[in-house]
Amino acid sequence: MNKMPLLELFTSLREAGLPLGVGEYQVVLQALQAGFGIADRNSLVQLCCALWVKSPEEKRIFNHYFDRLIPEETVSENCHPKIVPRTIEITEPCSKNSQHRLRRNLIIGGMILGGSVILVRAGIFAANNIPLISTSPSPNIEQPLTINPPEPETPQPTQTQPIVSDITIYLVVVIILFFVYTLLVLTLVGIDLWMGRRRATHPVSYKPIPPESQLSDFLSSELIKQIDDEVQILRTGTQSVGTEDISNSVAAYFPVSRRQMKQSWRYLRCLVREGPVVELDLIATVNQIGRQGILLNPVLVPRRINRTQLLLLVDQDGSMLPFHTISRRLVETALQGGRLGRAGVYYFHNCPTKYFYHDSARLESEQIDTVLAQLNQSQAVALIFSDAGAVRGSFNPERHRLTKIFLEGLRKQVRYIAWLNPMPKLRWVNTTAQEIARLVPMFEINRQGLDSAIGALRGRYYNQ
Repeated sequence: MNKMPLLELFTSLREAGLPLGVGEYQVVLQALQAGFGIADRNSLVQLCCALWVKSPEEKRIFNHYFDRLIPEETVSENCHPKIVPRTIEITEPCSKNSQHRLRRNLIIGGMILGGSVILVRAGIFAANNIPLISTSPSPNIEQPLTINPPEPETPQPTQTQPIVSDITIYLVVVIILFFVYTLLVLTLVGIDLWMGRRRATHPVSYKPIPPESQLSDFLSSELIKQIDDEVQILRTGTQSVGTEDISNSVAAYFPVSRRQMKQSWRYLRCLVREGPVVELDLIATVNQIGRQGILLNPVLVPRRINRTQLLLLVDQDGSMLPFHTISRRLVETALQGGRLGRAGVYYFHNCPTKYFYHDSARLESEQIDTVLAQLNQSQAVALIFSDAGAVRGSFNPERHRLTKIFLEGLRKQVRYIAWLNPMPKLRWVNTTAQEIARLVPMFEINRQGLDSAIGALRGRYYNQ
């Protein structure tokens, strides 16, 4: 089973002739990532049709390839997979946790060291400031003994009482400081041990981002119900942005602009007076007055009408795939802004042999002889848009032979033939294009080349 059915569907549709580019494929992927078209198979069909299909014929082609490449079971498996949660257990601390723990340990160690220093300093301070307990002086033996009458004893304040009071105060302060710092250190150590045990018993888990095929499980039912409206909005935005903004952003890469194409097409004229007489023939009217001596009736003639029949032949697919955009622009300007009498657009691949195709997908064919028989030889011209093998960079004798046969038959049915090549002239050397250029006037697809091709179709080509 193909793991990328959407990409294979996109490639098959391009090969079938649908005018799809990388931008259209990216728009569908963005819509799927946003949650559109993944509820069921019908939602995916609606999304792809809204962004890729532009006509009933393209719809038929799309349905054929979609049913073949993305059957019902594939969509159900891809859109509703079984999501297996994955957790990533972190057994080793990351760099940030290590730095945090090191910083915390340094703080705890600093507090312990600071508390020890304070306790030591308190002990030294107490030792230096508490006076020693001294005994009362002994009586001098050398003094003569005198017997005095006994006097009543009065209690004298001893010097040991304030000394005992100072010792008690300092001991209490030292003990309080010791217990405070001990309690603080034990609290910090307990918090650290508790956090370490919590990390060990509860590993950190990360919820993985579901792949593209699993996005449907994360969508709400209300969002899925609104998919039709959202796809319609997305289609409108894609048409406006994709056709205008993208075209404008890459306009600098086109060798000739749309406006320049329209201007060049207007020079392709074969004027014939047909229809009712509505236009004044000034010269004939003056001559009539000179002969008759009086103006009786003006001389009227039919209006000039462009009766040029353009046969535009476009090489499709294969090596011409990168030039589909400019070929569509060439066709659109010829049909809409060319002001031609009649323009017929037909498609072929590499070299016309038996059939022309009415669509770029090359599904509706018509024999070449039948198409050429409908042309008026005096008014018909043919313009071919193809690389003539220049993209391959080699000479193909079979292609040269078939092209030569086709051009010989085409000359019998049209007045003039011109060839537009999307490859620069330097790339024609030693290729089939160089040999075909000797059979028919061939020009590069730029402003000067397009004007020269129009001139060749008017019979004003001079081989230099």
